[in-house]
Amino acid sequence: MEGFIQNKRKKEKEGEEEEESKEKRKQINQLNKQKQEEEKIYQQKKDQKRKKYLYQRKEMTIFAETWEASEYQYRNKANLKTLPVNHLGKLAELKFDFVEYKAHQLIACHLYERMTIHCMNQYGLFKDFYRPECLDAQYYFKTCVELNAAYGIQKKFFPEHFVGSPYARPVPQFQQLGL
Repeated sequence: MEGFIQNKRKKEKEGEEEEESKEKRKQINQLNKQKQEEEKIYQQKKDQKRKKYLYQRKEMTIFAETWEASEYQYRNKANLKTLPVNHLGKLAELKFDFVEYKAHQLIACHLYERMTIHCMNQYGLFKDFYRPECLDAQYYFKTCVELNAAYGIQKKFFPEHFVGSPYARPVPQFQQLGL
């Protein structure tokens, strides 16, 4: 009889353990589902931030750190002027040593501004500043700022004139017309 009772208790314990393990599995499954949902929400938020960043980057002015030259080409006009890309070789034209950090070398016009400031610091603002390399740096900076301002105004008020704009209509080629 005792063996029967012990077997019965063992079966009850095993039944209780199975129920506990089922409950634990359910809890683990629920936790996994919650983690998956949280991760999904996190990914969605991350994607939204990325899309927002990319949209803002596309809509940014030229003063962003990186830009595509094709975004500033006219759709149906000849480009007589283009936006200047910072030409790092111009730094070698300055005939004195200075420390130039590479942090903002891609920002439009910043390199030329730094070159001008280095010339001012080296030679002063008056008589000695008028050296050919310093005048070139000053000219590069001035024209870069003027071109960026002009392109910025055009891109703001007349975006349809540029190739990279969603408002631009494609110009068909003669072969595409089928005439």
